[in-house]
Amino acid sequence: MDLIVPKLINKPYSHTEYNFMKDGEIIREYLSALEKDEGNPYETIDKLDVDKLSNIPPEVKEKFKYYDEITITINPNDSVDFKGNIYLLVDDVVYSAAETFAVFAKESGFATLIGKTTGGDGIGSAPVLISLPNSGYIFRMSKELGTTSDGTCNEEYKTIPDYEVTIARKKENYLDDECIQKVLELENLK
Repeated sequence: MDLIVPKLINKPYSHTEYNFMKDGEIIREYLSALEKDEGNPYETIDKLDVDKLSNIPPEVKEKFKYYDEITITINPNDSVDFKGNIYLLVDDVVYSAAETFAVFAKESGFATLIGKTTGGDGIGSAPVLISLPNSGYIFRMSKELGTTSDGTCNEEYKTIPDYEVTIARKKENYLDDECIQKVLELENLK
């Protein structure tokens, strides 16, 4: 995202997302360590107007204690000043970091998404690592529920493309590739 987008754009693109965390011993230890290392960006949920998030899951209001509001902005940098439309082809295999890009592209208006609904899990930070006291076994777990600016849970609803196709997989012959054909149609080249 930080390598490609700045080269193509001629204005800033941004979107806002939210991360919500429940309360508990592990989370309090994480927040304490975060405070010591770099400062704690999380606030208690009572400081957020959750009603402005029209799609927020009801359990966030009831069961979560902390939140972080993050606005991601990408500015032009050494831009080629591209003037055309940008399309991002997606399918259900788009997940995690690739999902982060899909969320940014759609939410900011950077690109038009074509394909199938993605796999989700692109909003939030790295999982927390936990060491079990007796075995020393280390495991990791997600600590956050991530939502788009309107409160839509990305893990649950994923990212729905602007234009959905029946089969979003790459085809050997571009004439059979529904995503490519949709781009050509939108560009009036078909």
